[in-house]
Amino acid sequence: QNTDPRPYHQIGLWSDLDVPRLFVPYLDYSHQVRFRATLASDLDERAFQDSRPIPLVYRLRLGLTVNRLRAELGRVSTAAGPESTVIDGGAVRVGLTRSIFVGAYGGLLPRADDLRPSTAASHFGTYVSLRLLPEGDRANHGALLGDIGFIGSTWEGVLDRKAITARASWDSAWLSLFGQGV
Repeated sequence: QNTDPRPYHQIGLWSDLDVPRLFVPYLDYSHQVRFRATLASDLDERAFQDSRPIPLVYRLRLGLTVNRLRAELGRVSTAAGPESTVIDGGAVRVGLTRSIFVGAYGGLLPRADDLRPSTAASHFGTYVSLRLLPEGDRANHGALLGDIGFIGSTWEGVLDRKAITARASWDSAWLSLFGQGV
C-alpha cells in the first residue's frame, strides 16, 4: 500500500507496427517500442523513483527479401537456435532449397537493463537450418525443424565466448518433441 500522500502519474505509450511492403514489394519495416514516463513535481527527491523517461526498443528493423535472400538491418533477432537474442546490427539468410537455409548475423548487444545501445559487447554467428514441413495432414505427417550453428561474443573488444549450438523439434497434431544444446 502506498502511504506517500504526494501524487505522481505514469504514462505509457506502446507501438507495434509491421509494414510488409514499404514502398516496393521487396522492402519491409517493423518496430516494437514501449515508452514510459513518471510525472511528479518532486520526483527527483523521492526514494526509488526514476525521473527519466524510459524508452524500450525491442525491435526496429528494415528488411529486404529478394528471391531466396533475406537481409535485415537495425535491432534484429539473431537467428534460429537456442542462443537467439536481439542485436543492433544485421542478419542475412539464404534459402539453398525449399527446406535448407544458411545464415549469418552480427552486431552489438544492447544493455540488458534498459535496452539502450551499447558498444561493450557484440554477438555474431552462422547457422544452417532444416525445415521439413508436411504438404498435407499434420496428424499423419509431423514437421521436422532443426538448426546447427556457431556463435561467438565479445566483451570490451576481447573474444568472450564461442560455442556450437544445435536444436531440433518434431511436431505433429498428437505429439511434440524438442531438444537443444550449446
